[in-house]
Amino acid sequence: MDKFKALVVDDNWYNCDIFRIALEKAGYTVDIAYNGRDGLANLQANTYKIMVIDLQMPGIDGVGVLTEIRDTPIRKNMYILVVTANAYMATEDLNSLCDMVMFKPININDLTFFLERVKRIL
Repeated sequence: MDKFKALVVDDNWYNCDIFRIALEKAGYTVDIAYNGRDGLANLQANTYKIMVIDLQMPGIDGVGVLTEIRDTPIRKNMYILVVTANAYMATEDLNSLCDMVMFKPININDLTFFLERVKRIL
């Protein structure tokens, strides 16, 4: 098992590429899921130290994924970073489902620095 394995869940390939680059630069190996259903399948099949997830996706959205894993062993020891372009979606309920919320557009250098810091606490 890779000690610093990450999962990116976002339906936008460009965003996935940005997050993948930042995560790899910070020392993570990265899996990508382009929708919530595939994200849940990856979470069932692998153990991740960090998940970067978008909220607005067709089908199962980010909140649906987070709600489904909330009280499961999947959530244990995994840092969850929610990324969204919609500040109104950052609610108290969302805060109980994740560890951090960042707003798009995201600066790749700031994100890489943040991910390096998270890696030190994992």
